[in-house]
Amino acid sequence: MNPFYTWLTPLLTMVVTVAVFLLLMPDEPTALFWINLGYTLLLEGLFFGWLLWGRAK
Repeated sequence: MNPFYTWLTPLLTMVVTVAVFLLLMPDEPTALFWINLGYTLLLEGLFFGWLLWGRAK
């Protein structure tokens, strides 16, 4: 398996997501902002896990 697709791409995607969230963060972020960030990272993790699991079969 190519390490670029298994670890580097998901890691880079999550880092870029956090950077964009922090870049566009309002002056006073609410709990909803942090929940959306966490939920987005969770969905990305599930997506890349699903891709990795699908390739393993």
